[in-house]
Amino acid sequence: MSELQSSEAFSRLQFFRGEVQFEAAQLNTRISAFLTAQSFLLITYGSAMNNSNPEWGPVFRLAAPLGFAVLGIALGVNIRPSIRASVKVIQSWHEKQQEIIEAHETLSVYNVNASHGITEDSISTHKSRRYALNTLNIMMIAWIVLGGVAVAMYLLGQN
Repeated sequence: MSELQSSEAFSRLQFFRGEVQFEAAQLNTRISAFLTAQSFLLITYGSAMNNSNPEWGPVFRLAAPLGFAVLGIALGVNIRPSIRASVKVIQSWHEKQQEIIEAHETLSVYNVNASHGITEDSISTHKSRRYALNTLNIMMIAWIVLGGVAVAMYLLGQN
């Protein structure tokens, strides 16, 4: 083990990077669970819209899909603070990594942002953050549209 790798600064850098990996895994788990729940809601929405019972089918095709749309939106609203917190924590750990690298010149070999500009790593990190936050918005908009479809189909079926 080299002198650099046995230094306290290197140990702290390793710790910071481990925290980034942990938080990124947590964020990925949250997004995956959210998308899985949304998938099941979309399946039940489609099944509810396919109800063809002549007596209560039209009301069911309105009430159940609207309920699923409200639940989908509520899940998005509920997970938003968790996603934003994860993104902020990851950003904070990235900043701490950069600070320790800049404070200890010997650690510059571990700097993924060595050019101090737009790098492949910083672009990837930005796109990951954007994906996590936009996924929530896209699903909430989709549920608003799908709720509108249920209402429109009910109203058109009344005429």
